[in-house]
Amino acid sequence: MKQIPSIKTRQRFKVTPQLRTAIGLLQLSGSELQLEIQQAIETNALLEIENNNPQQFVDEVVDTNSHPYNESIRRESDWPNDTRIEGQDDLYADEDSGIDRYWLPAHERSDIDRSRLDTYEVADHSVSLSDHLTQQIDFASLTVVQDAIAQAIIDGINDDGMLQNSLVEIAASLRPEVNASLVEMEKVLKVIQDLHPAGVGSRNLQECLLIQLRLLPKDSHSKRVAIRVLADHFEFLASQDFDRLSRILNMPAKDLLEAVDLVRSLNPRPGSIIVSTLTEYVAPDVIVREDNGRWLVELNPDVTPRIRINPIYDQPSTMSTKFQSNAYVRENLRHAKLFLQGVEHRNSTLANVSRCIVEHQHGFLEHGLSAMKPLSLADISSKLDVHVSTVSRITTRKYLLTPRGLFPLKYFFSKTISTTDGEPVASIAVQELIRNIISREEKRDPLSDNSISKLLESDGMKIARRTVTKYREIMAIPTSNKRKKHYWALGIQVRRNKIVG
Repeated sequence: MKQIPSIKTRQRFKVTPQLRTAIGLLQLSGSELQLEIQQAIETNALLEIENNNPQQFVDEVVDTNSHPYNESIRRESDWPNDTRIEGQDDLYADEDSGIDRYWLPAHERSDIDRSRLDTYEVADHSVSLSDHLTQQIDFASLTVVQDAIAQAIIDGINDDGMLQNSLVEIAASLRPEVNASLVEMEKVLKVIQDLHPAGVGSRNLQECLLIQLRLLPKDSHSKRVAIRVLADHFEFLASQDFDRLSRILNMPAKDLLEAVDLVRSLNPRPGSIIVSTLTEYVAPDVIVREDNGRWLVELNPDVTPRIRINPIYDQPSTMSTKFQSNAYVRENLRHAKLFLQGVEHRNSTLANVSRCIVEHQHGFLEHGLSAMKPLSLADISSKLDVHVSTVSRITTRKYLLTPRGLFPLKYFFSKTISTTDGEPVASIAVQELIRNIISREEKRDPLSDNSISKLLESDGMKIARRTVTKYREIMAIPTSNKRKKHYWALGIQVRRNKIVG
């Protein structure tokens, strides 16, 4: 084959140090930015904390009704926000996917006190052991009576996964509504003990370890020996009397110790692997407040310390001229200016994106979730004339404090659901409507997904039954049959409490 030389032109973009710094700072959370600033001050002698310069960063109060969005973003023309960088598609390819599944419980405030902005507790999505077991038991083929028994047993399981009450006591607590025999109680307990995590619902350590051993998928000599030791000679195992165990079982010490090691690999507290609700502390990056019918947006100055270049090195003077002739000072001065420009660009971008979000979602601020409008990263990108990746980075791990609570900026982005009248509705607003419908349903006759779909259609929203099912599952709301079981079991519990009381 004859090789023919050819010349091809290819456009490539060179990432400058300035752009690299800007991109890196955009995606940092407030706490990460504070650490980055602290590190910059420690490594660059020219940078220092500024306590008396309130205009260092973009933290002024801005009226969303009058401020031009892209004024501060486009104030410096040398920031190539629209330039495409190789590999950046991954940053926003899933801009709409998964946002509806992100639920952050709000922390209600009647107003926003600017003189005191504390960190807020944010609960994550981890569930308690009780919730974890209840979710699994919902998929078990239980009768209404068995479901009530299961719920009573789960209520008696502590955080370690151990059953604190005897089956006799639990059966007595269910009477007179449910007259369950011990045989029936044992049957339901066995169902619970087969759930994840292995060993949950055990009445003592011996039973806990035996359940875990028997659930091990692979059979082996060590497993059989371990089961025999636990079942018949638990007291010697607990006292670590291995010599006596070896004589009783008539086996070499090596085989016994292999079985003992297998037992030691088990979890005596199976419930501990199900992490209860964790608490993360975050400070708001942006603050929104109402003033005479206007929504005002400002950055939280407490999140970003004000920094500056020491005037001795930066401001024109005989001393600064002398210092700037030094190569070390010149290099540090260049890095300091680059870092300050990156921080200022991050803050101005965050302010503008936040103002755009607040203007678009002012209905939510005034009326709640049902008034949330559809919004995508591309909508903000188009309005501010910046790249989608810039919006994606600046809204990641940033929090907005509103009179309705604290929310991540990503929370305000939602898919569009079409309606019969052609008016688009945010999927998160539809979820809230479904939640409200279910909360008002007749407890003895819960609504099916098809019935909810028809109710929404009567309000002008043509939502398919499978869409209702999808959103109900996202909100972790059980089916109508399971809700009916839950209401029935709850009624028994209420009546039992009244009798006991």
